[in-house]
Amino acid sequence: KDALQNPVPYNPINMGSNINSAAPDYYPYLSVDGENLIFVRQENKNEDFYQSKKINGKWSEAQRMPAPINTPYNEGGISYSADKNEMYFVRCGDKVNGDGSCDIYACYKEGKNWSKPMNQGFNTASFESMPSFSSDGKTLYFVAANKNCIGGMDIFSTEKTSTGWSEPKNLGKNINTTGNEQFPFIHPDNQTIYFVSDGRAGMGRSDIYYSRKMPNGAWSEAVNIGYPINTEGDERGIFITVDGKSAIVSRDENGNGNYDLYQFDLYEKAQPIRVTYVKGIITDAKTHLPVAADFQLIDLKTGKIITESSSNETDGSYLVSIPSGKNYALNVSNKKYLFYSENFSLKDKTDSIPYEKNVELQAIEIGKSVVLKNIFFETDKYDLKPESKVELKKLLEFLTTNPTVKILIAGHTDNVGNPAHNLELSDNRAKSVYDFLVENKVDASRIKFKGYGETHPLVKNDSPENKAMNRRTEFVITEK
Repeated sequence: KDALQNPVPYNPINMGSNINSAAPDYYPYLSVDGENLIFVRQENKNEDFYQSKKINGKWSEAQRMPAPINTPYNEGGISYSADKNEMYFVRCGDKVNGDGSCDIYACYKEGKNWSKPMNQGFNTASFESMPSFSSDGKTLYFVAANKNCIGGMDIFSTEKTSTGWSEPKNLGKNINTTGNEQFPFIHPDNQTIYFVSDGRAGMGRSDIYYSRKMPNGAWSEAVNIGYPINTEGDERGIFITVDGKSAIVSRDENGNGNYDLYQFDLYEKAQPIRVTYVKGIITDAKTHLPVAADFQLIDLKTGKIITESSSNETDGSYLVSIPSGKNYALNVSNKKYLFYSENFSLKDKTDSIPYEKNVELQAIEIGKSVVLKNIFFETDKYDLKPESKVELKKLLEFLTTNPTVKILIAGHTDNVGNPAHNLELSDNRAKSVYDFLVENKVDASRIKFKGYGETHPLVKNDSPENKAMNRRTEFVITEK
C-alpha cells in the first residue's frame, strides 16, 4: 500500500526487437564499456546465452553464443571479470562434468580464445546457480539450495584464494529469507548488491531488492526497490551500469510469461556508490611488445589492496573498476622487469569516463632506475609517512625476488630553499628508505644511499607541477 502511494521514478523503454523475442528473455549482463549485452533466452524449455553488440548507438540482432559456452544443456546467468579475462556461468543437467542439478563453471581467456569450461570446486550435489563476480576479482556471489539455506534458495559468497575457492558463506538474514532469493548482482562498487526475493512483503510474486555492505562487512537490511519497478508479477534479474545511473530489468509486461528486457534511468536513492575504471596497456619499454604483468591498485589511505589481477598476455591490456573519491597507488610487476610505481587521485572525479594509464616496464639492467612515486614525506622533513609502506613493501619484495641485485637509493628535491639544506634533506630522505630496508632484513651491503639535492632535476623547476616531479625518491640498479 505504501509503495503504491509513493511510486518511484520509472520510465522503462523496451530494448527492441533486435534484443527481445517471442520467447522469454531475461537475466541481462552488460559489459563495462556498455557495448556488449548478454542475456538468457528460453526456447522450447532450453536456456541459452544470446549476445548483442551496440553499433553506431543501436543494438545488433542478438545471436546465440557459440560453443563451448552454449551446449545442448541449459545455460543461464553469466558474469565476467572487469578485464573480461574470466567468465562464470551456470550449466544445468550436465551428467558428465556436473555435480548436481545446476553447477557453476568458469572459462579463462587464452589469447583470443576461451578455455574449456571448468566446473568450480565449491559445487555440490545440490543446486548452485546465478553467479555474480565482484569487480575486484576476489568474491563470487551465487544462489544455492542446500542444507545451509534459511529458505528454499539463498544467496552465498565464496572468496578466491591461492588454493581455490573458500567455503561458501550464507549472506545472512538481512538478505536471505524463508522464501527464495535469486538473481544476485554485485555492482562494481563492491558494496551494493541487487537481487530478487519472494520472501518479503512486496508487489507481487517476487520483487527486486538491494542491500549495502556496512563497515563491519555485514549486509544492511534489504530495501524493496519500489513500485512500479516491481510489479505484481515476477522480476527476473536486474543489471546496473558502472555509473549507477541506469539499469536493465527483465519484466513480464503482459503477465503471459514472455519476459522482455527494458532499460531505464535508476532513481538516485537506489543507485550504488559512484565508481570509475582504470584501463591501459602494459608493454616492454624497449621492444614495445605487450607484457603479461601482475598489477595492484591500493587505497593509499588504508593500505588495502582494492583489486589485483594480471594484464592480458596477448595484448597487454588491463581494466579494473574502482570507487571514485580516493587516492590510489598502482604497482605493476613482472619478475623479468623493474616494477612500476604510480599514484593518482580520483577524489574529485565525478564522471565514469575511464582513467587511462599505459605502462612501459624496463628490464633489470645496470643503470636503470625507478621513481618511487608512492614514497611520501612531510614538507621539509624526512620521516616516512604511513602511506609509504605500500611502496616500501613492494621494493622489499623486489629485492627478495632478485637476491643478486644491488641498488642505490637516491633522494632529490626541487630548487626551493637553500641548496645546502636541500642536499642534506635529500640525503636524509634516502637514508630513511635505506633504514627501512635494513630493518626488514635486507643485507646492508646490497644498498647504498645518496642525496643529490636540487642538482639532478627531471624537468625545469618552472611550475608547481614540475617542482613536484623533481621532489622524488628513486632507486638505481648498480649490480645485477
